Amino acid sequence: MGNSYYGESSVLPGWMAENRDWAERMYNDRRFISRMGARWRELRAAGLRGKVMRMISANYRLLRGPARAHFRRWPVLNRRVWPNPVARGSYRAEVRFLRSWISRRMNWIDGRFMRRR
Repeated sequence: MGNSYYGESSVLPGWMAENRDWAERMYNDRRFISRMGARWRELRAAGLRGKVMRMISANYRLLRGPARAHFRRWPVLNRRVWPNPVARGSYRAEVRFLRSWISRRMNWIDGRFMRRR
C-alpha cells in the first residue's frame, strides 16, 4: 500500500501479483477478469470505500495509545526506516497517507472495471 520503495506494491497502478506465473494465467483468462470485475462492482455498490475508510478510522482510534507508546519506545517517526520510502513525521500523517493511497488505488481499480458492463 505504497509503504515500500520496491516491488509491485510501491506503485499505485498495476496488479500486485501480475509478475507471478500463476497470476499471469489468471489475468490472461477473460472469464476470470470478467468475474473479478463483476465482484468489484458488487463490492463497490455495497459501499466498499466507506466501509474501508470507517475501518481505518476505527483502527486509528483504537491504536492511538499503543502507537504513542510504540513511537516513544522506537522514535522513528521522522526517520526513513527500510523499506518505507519516506518518513511522514506522525502517526496521523501515516494514516492520512494510507487513506489517500487506498482511495487512489480504488479509483485505479474502478478505471479497470466500472466502465465495463
